Amino acid sequence: MTLVGSSGGPHQDSCSRGSGAKIVRLPGRFLAGRSRYLGLVSPDLVAYVRRSSARFDVVHVHMARDFVTLSAAAAVSAATLVVQTHGMHQVANRLATALLGHRVDDVLSRASVVLALTEEERRIFVERGVPPERVVTHPNFTRIPTVESFREPSATPQVLFLSRLHARKRPLMFIEAAALVAPRIPAAKFVLVGPDGGEAKRCLSRIAALGVEDSVSWQGPARDFELTGVLDASAIYVHSARDEPFGLTIIEALARGVPVVVTESAALAPILRKWRAGTVVGDSAAAIASGVSELLQDPALAQSQVRNGLALVTDRFSGDAQRALLLSHYQQRASPLV
Repeated sequence: MTLVGSSGGPHQDSCSRGSGAKIVRLPGRFLAGRSRYLGLVSPDLVAYVRRSSARFDVVHVHMARDFVTLSAAAAVSAATLVVQTHGMHQVANRLATALLGHRVDDVLSRASVVLALTEEERRIFVERGVPPERVVTHPNFTRIPTVESFREPSATPQVLFLSRLHARKRPLMFIEAAALVAPRIPAAKFVLVGPDGGEAKRCLSRIAALGVEDSVSWQGPARDFELTGVLDASAIYVHSARDEPFGLTIIEALARGVPVVVTESAALAPILRKWRAGTVVGDSAAAIASGVSELLQDPALAQSQVRNGLALVTDRFSGDAQRALLLSHYQQRASPLV
């Protein structure tokens, strides 16, 4: 196995080995000084793929809306091409579509299999002309270790919002839901954890206007290594985002045994309903407040959802489950593997 990657920065070509894989790092740069995915290029990486891809049985490209991964996928020859999009082509982006749309369609038409993040993204690809039998859903997975049992609720339960404070994530709706729950369950604390995405001022003003400073607080961003601790300190995780393409933090909360409340527009809402692994509510503060109150007041329901959530993570979203699924895709389309 060979892992090939690049990122914007001054680092030089390098090659190493880790976990039995050869790792090739190639330099990249941002066009016009813009440190955004769309402006990232790596001629060295594309040249490597063009030169080396025929040596492999399978080339698996994690294709975002950028010139590096798209150009790398287009450069693959002879080998079986597997393209995984991670929801990047599910959310509309006019600039990316204008610049890259035709090249994306060309790569998708040549891929042996396209791994779409969700059923919605799969539908989009089929509508763009990819044969349905070559598009399969393949979710992201969590590396957070799973807990083994339900934790007893705290006397002062913490309800968590974990995301950047951005309008689409709807932190204001979380705050308004908190204001509805606080009089019913005064012991509950509501915590927003995440960087400012443009809504921090409005959130702080809303907390003050609703008079819930004692119940609601913003703690700022959490670093990756702090994520497990943040989840473990929480009694409920609320995912209030609008039209969430996937929602990895939902899976991470389930893995840590934290009951979740999500809005019905989330891509994961149907599978949570099917497995009875979470509370799916309408897109309103009142609906979120009702879902949170129900879980706080019914420990048996919360415990049942935790058990189902852990089973769901193990079956669909664990590293082991994802490795088995990927290997089956490879073996079906490139045999024998060497």
